[in-house]
Amino acid sequence: MGQHWNPVLPGDFPQNDIVRVGTTYYMATTSMHFYPGCTLLVSRDLIHWKIQGHVFTSLENSSGEMLEQESNLYGKGFRVGGLTYREGSFYLFGASRGTQKAYIFHATAFGGPWSKISLDRYYHDGSLVFDEDGTPFVCHGYDEIRLTEFRKDLTGAADNGLDVIIYRDPDKRFYSYGGAHIMKKNGKIYIFFTIWSQSGGAERHHMCYMADRWQGPYAYREMLMPDREMPPYQRVALGGIVDTPDGRWYGMMTQGHEGIGRMPFLVPIDFRNPFPVVAESGVLPEQPDLPPGETPEQNLFGSDSFESRDLMPAWQWNHMPDNRLWEIEKGGGLRITSGKISINLLQARNTLTQRMHYPYSEAEIRVDGSDMHNGDVAGLCALISGYGFVGLTRENGKYYVIMGARDVRNTPIRDKLFDYMPGKEYERIPVRDPRVTFRLSADFGKKAGTAEFFFKPTEENGRDSAAYLYRKDEEELVGGWHKVGITHKITYNPIHFAGCRYGLFLYSTKDIGGSVLFQQFRYYRKRDRTE
Repeated sequence: MGQHWNPVLPGDFPQNDIVRVGTTYYMATTSMHFYPGCTLLVSRDLIHWKIQGHVFTSLENSSGEMLEQESNLYGKGFRVGGLTYREGSFYLFGASRGTQKAYIFHATAFGGPWSKISLDRYYHDGSLVFDEDGTPFVCHGYDEIRLTEFRKDLTGAADNGLDVIIYRDPDKRFYSYGGAHIMKKNGKIYIFFTIWSQSGGAERHHMCYMADRWQGPYAYREMLMPDREMPPYQRVALGGIVDTPDGRWYGMMTQGHEGIGRMPFLVPIDFRNPFPVVAESGVLPEQPDLPPGETPEQNLFGSDSFESRDLMPAWQWNHMPDNRLWEIEKGGGLRITSGKISINLLQARNTLTQRMHYPYSEAEIRVDGSDMHNGDVAGLCALISGYGFVGLTRENGKYYVIMGARDVRNTPIRDKLFDYMPGKEYERIPVRDPRVTFRLSADFGKKAGTAEFFFKPTEENGRDSAAYLYRKDEEELVGGWHKVGITHKITYNPIHFAGCRYGLFLYSTKDIGGSVLFQQFRYYRKRDRTE
């Protein structure tokens, strides 16, 4: 019990939908290029959430999913459309621009297993609902919002079925539409979606269209005006809408917060009139009246000693992993072996990631690079389109700690050549021993996030080494933590359409087959270094 503050999920859990079954709430959230795909969460109070699992391990086994050669799913991965519950079953609608397909997943238990129906076309941000007689309808669209009747077996649009344009902008006043959600309440059909203005992504209109019949006519009202958005609710988009057992309604909005991504914000929905509005009179309160709740065990972030191949649910791979090239060693430790030549860490296969915590977090990892090949680079990164990293590299049999980064603040969103260029190296320090510990501190307390990178030498037993290290200016360093490189700005760029994550990576620039052992991953959510 007690007062609770937004965001209710302090990390990148974007574009969600949510349903309630009894007294339990279920949420699905977009995963883009991270696998296993589509993170599933459960809660008993809408405030405290726990990862239940994921929906799929692959979509099509495509070259983009597997990061083959220069193929990838950055900005084109899996997006959640709608989550629906009906007669003992969960249904999830989603799509991927990378595969150019939409998918309907079905399960009788939220934790799975989930079966998959692959549709023959791409439905942008589709949301599925069933009429009382079981007829399915999908609301979807990017440059227009449509309502399409589906076949009852959910394999595609019904032949000669209903297909209605709900909204179209013939004057092209707006940039795009998205986030469509559909529901039926007290005999009325509600369709919610967000419109992005041509004047910039920060100006968003949150619309609700309502009708008594599927074919319309539809009346509409704006749920939240752009000029009514006030801190800390600027740049918000409406996600799922759900009611509590006592009849209160809430919307799970997501807010873009620079480099950390889009975080869920819970806001009250006023359904006293036929048209719902966000909070009362469409004005967002600085601190909404959130439901009370108890704090259960949470697993959104966490430390790991890597003792089991069944990884913690907080972990996701950057794209589909090659399961032949990673293993858990006896006694603990994650060993990753390189299997492709890459020009930067964005092309690296088997990068293991966790979300960063808002507003601050730190991660540490021990790295043993004894089995690296010349040209290999491995370490700890801030994984985003404008990434930064601290790592170990080997050249001509010698080892170096390096810090590198990429600045994308002026990179055009459509410039995909960005992913095929090396980043900039800011510092290089020779080391005598390939066993080092890296630390990354991420601070999102201000509008723009920052990352700082540190290292210290470690012995085989994990203790600080007394071996000397030498910077390029011949300054002696002994033991302890040493900052390396620049303080890197973490900025959000829709090239990836995902927030920044911690990543454990290895990539090869010369030949494959080298490997690195990662041990004792530590995650801290507070500056006092408590987990």
